[in-house]
Amino acid sequence: MSMTIGINAYLLIQLPVIMITGTVGLWLFYVQHQFEGVYWKRRANCHQSDPAFQIVRPITLLSSLRSCSYRLWDEQRGKLIGYRQLQKPGRR
Repeated sequence: MSMTIGINAYLLIQLPVIMITGTVGLWLFYVQHQFEGVYWKRRANCHQSDPAFQIVRPITLLSSLRSCSYRLWDEQRGKLIGYRQLQKPGRR
């Protein structure tokens, strides 16, 4: 294709397409693991045997944007939290 239209024209078409699709793919991977109501638990059982995973809530564009604030897994609360929700030591 680059021999037909030239390398410059080819790159002007391909590079934005690659950048956009790469960004969308990365975003989808990120929100798949970071969303409100996510369930993380350490155990050896297979996740398909757990009834909690049989009901799946869809992730919308708005809820995916909210997932940007989730950074830390709180083992005591059993949910993802942001830095603002992190309690400082001695403040309980």
